[in-house]
Amino acid sequence: MGKLWSLLFGVMVLASTLLFVVAPFVGWWLPGGYSTHAPGIDLLFYLILGVTGFFFLLTEGLLVLFMWRFAGHPPAADGEKAATPPGHSFAERLSKPFKRFIPDEHRLELLWTAVPAIILFFIAVGQIPVWMNIKYMSQMPGSQEGQAVPLHVSVSARQFEWRMRYPSPQTWKKWKENPKLAGQWATHPEYDDVHVVNELHVWTNAAKVKDWEQGLAQAEEFPATICHLSTIDVQHNLNIPFFRVKQDAVPGKVIPVWFRPTKVNTVKNDAKNRWEDGGGWDEFDRAKDKGLVWEIACAELCGRWHYHMIAKVYVHPSEADFLAWLETAAKKQEKTERDDLIPAAK
Repeated sequence: MGKLWSLLFGVMVLASTLLFVVAPFVGWWLPGGYSTHAPGIDLLFYLILGVTGFFFLLTEGLLVLFMWRFAGHPPAADGEKAATPPGHSFAERLSKPFKRFIPDEHRLELLWTAVPAIILFFIAVGQIPVWMNIKYMSQMPGSQEGQAVPLHVSVSARQFEWRMRYPSPQTWKKWKENPKLAGQWATHPEYDDVHVVNELHVWTNAAKVKDWEQGLAQAEEFPATICHLSTIDVQHNLNIPFFRVKQDAVPGKVIPVWFRPTKVNTVKNDAKNRWEDGGGWDEFDRAKDKGLVWEIACAELCGRWHYHMIAKVYVHPSEADFLAWLETAAKKQEKTERDDLIPAAK
């Protein structure tokens, strides 16, 4: 019976390993990383995956091996001499090279405790620069004198939608003239701010996209976006996989989250006077490139319709294109407000 169990565990380990090997070829892998955060985060992911994967296969392989070789040998009865189990000589041969350094089991236990501790320590130290770059306020764009003004967007989560607040085109011009005004905007809304539901619009330096893919462009050559994240009810989580962005929205707090997009996914449809992600949509209302449809999902269980809490990301090819969209959205908002007021006036 013991050998049957070892076969079962062996088949499961082999099947999981094969699924891991096949996953990237069938789309069961990380989505594309289209922000300057992606290289550092992906490197940490593969490093941790490699270390844990190696030790998983090693320990599970030894487990299956010893289950097979030492199966079916009950303990000796009282007064009988315990028989040496088959494979005992194999175990001795396996450990013989280490006996001169580790003559007893206690030192062996110290070894397999110390090795994982050292590996975890180096992983913890190695991730500090990536974590600092992403999370520390002092490293965020615009925090130092002379840096370009980042786009600030207020992102408010609620059951079950994302509400984005953008500066008006006039406010954006003021920021360009006086960058200090941008830092106050998140907590001091303007009367002409532009409000949009479930749409995060940003822009990138489209001329540098190819250079970035070839490893030539610098991260600072891409404009930055800072999302000021909050929630008005329960805890939510802002998850943008394509940008490697993930941050809890905690009640009572405004948390800044920043990124620099490095790929364009939005085009202007002049016929319909609208901006479309996915490289545009065909006559059947299907994205021409599904890989360019980027979603924001809530990654924190927040209620009954949690799965329905999805927004979309629109990365424009230039600041001018983004401002054109912003002006269109502002005019649409003004028209809606005016239409709402007319019946009340009558």
